[in-house]
Amino acid sequence: MQLLPATADDRELIAAIVAHSNADVAARFGLTETNCPKHPSFCTPAWIADENARGQRYILARVDGEAAGCVALDFPAEPGTVYLNRLSVLPPWRRRGVGRALSEAVLAAAAGWGAARVSIGVIAAHGELVRWYERLGFVAGTARRFEHLPFEVLYMSRELAPAAPAALFDTERLHCRRWRPEDHEALQRVYGDADAMRWAGDGRGITPAECEAWRRVTAINDATRGYGMATLERRSDGRIVGFCGLVHPGGQVEPEAKYAFAREHWGQGLASEALQGLLGWADARGIGPVIATVAEPNLASRRVIEKAGMHCVERRDEDDGIPTLVYARPAD
Repeated sequence: MQLLPATADDRELIAAIVAHSNADVAARFGLTETNCPKHPSFCTPAWIADENARGQRYILARVDGEAAGCVALDFPAEPGTVYLNRLSVLPPWRRRGVGRALSEAVLAAAAGWGAARVSIGVIAAHGELVRWYERLGFVAGTARRFEHLPFEVLYMSRELAPAAPAALFDTERLHCRRWRPEDHEALQRVYGDADAMRWAGDGRGITPAECEAWRRVTAINDATRGYGMATLERRSDGRIVGFCGLVHPGGQVEPEAKYAFAREHWGQGLASEALQGLLGWADARGIGPVIATVAEPNLASRRVIEKAGMHCVERRDEDDGIPTLVYARPAD
């Protein structure tokens, strides 16, 4: 089974999974587009797009390459409670561990983001589903009736233990570990620096809201892929000096190495040290082949990447007129 973060290209597939997976529930409880127009059985790609725009993210499950189910995570404005929404498993894949795997991915992502609990709302009369969540450690709370819904909603929650800040690798001067919620300020300081981001994306520093969205994406990546962006500390004093990791922009197949450092730590050889450590960590886990991309005029980053044993394999023309170079390591 493969769990991966869903992308914008998956919206039609996600909507179809949600609608088809919930059709039997709608039939069982007499739900129609008239008495319950927002029931998941009537889900459309536009719903998914609207949810994405509000910050809700989906995880997609595939078995042997075939779509089997999905689940959504809805993050609040502040850490506290993450909401598990629209858990959907297609009928042929039920009772095969897909729903449990998706739920556990939500729990892991929520803990990695810094949430204290995960909450869900279910049809109170759906006893089988209530018992299923109870077996996953969820506890039933209050039940409420809403004017716009023809059923009572039972709220359930599961408390989370703080995620352990797992170490990834050490180099001579750096310690690399998974992100913690308290890294937010350092993340904003590094990636909000327009000079540091001169050659990245659209060349501007990210906003606090974008920084928070990135934290959420990384929590989901860690829970599904087993990797994402990570924090770099100086081993001598534990101070955060930068960040590095593996990402899949736009859902691309190849993991792409990224790194950035606070400006006061530039010119010390730390980027080369971090990239070489990251590539070694990926190799030890069979992750790859890893690529790296860099704006053609960014000579400093090109030297860092080449020092790590990567070679330019492609030159891409970009809309802004600044070509991007794609680097990879020679095949063994």
